[in-house]
Amino acid sequence: MTKFSHISRQYWPTLVLFAFLLASWQAAVSFGGIREYLLPAPLSVWNALWHGDTSWGQHIWA
Repeated sequence: MTKFSHISRQYWPTLVLFAFLLASWQAAVSFGGIREYLLPAPLSVWNALWHGDTSWGQHIWA
């Protein structure tokens, strides 16, 4: 068994769980009627971080 195979087998359940939780969160916000200002969707959070005009990187040490 290679080292990569062992590591991938070890972390596979964690990655699947993380993906499932993100998908569930997105579905709950998109289809569940949860208001965006109470719980923003993961894609909205990602878009705000990626395309936002804020300079959060400069203020991260505050």
